[in-house]
Amino acid sequence: DEILNARLSKEANAANILCNIVDQPEKCNFIVPSVVTRGDLTIAISTAGKSPAMAKKLREELEKQFGEDYALFLKLLGKLRSYLKKVVPHQKEREAILNKLVNSNLLVYIKEKNVEAVKKEIKKLVPKISDLDKLLNFKQKEKSQNNV
Repeated sequence: DEILNARLSKEANAANILCNIVDQPEKCNFIVPSVVTRGDLTIAISTAGKSPAMAKKLREELEKQFGEDYALFLKLLGKLRSYLKKVVPHQKEREAILNKLVNSNLLVYIKEKNVEAVKKEIKKLVPKISDLDKLLNFKQKEKSQNNV
C-alpha cells in the first residue's frame, strides 16, 4: 500500500529509524543488497529496487563463479600483504608485487589444491621471503590432514 509506505517512511525518518521499502527505494534510507560472501570477500548487488529477481539471478551466478577458493586466495593475499609491509618499505614496490600476485597463477593452483605450485609462485614473486611454511601455516595444515 503506497499510502501506508509513505506514512511509515515519514515516521521512520522523523524518529531516526532505519526504513527499507524494497519496491519503493525513494522512500528508503538504506538498502539491503543481495550479497555473496566468501570469507573476507563480499560482493553486493543492487538493482535500486527495479528488479529483485535480477539481483537474485546475479547473486546465484556470482555464487557459482566465486567459490571458496576465492576466500583462501584472499586470506593468502592478506598474509602476504602484511609480510610485505614489514620487508618492503616502499608502497609503490609493494603495490607492484601485490598486483603481480593477484594476476599470477596462484588462484589456479589454489583451485587445484597444488600447495607446492603455490609456494613456488610466491617465492618467484615475493622478495626476501623466508620460512614460507610458517607464514602460510602449511605445516600445521598438512599435519592435521595427515591425522584425519
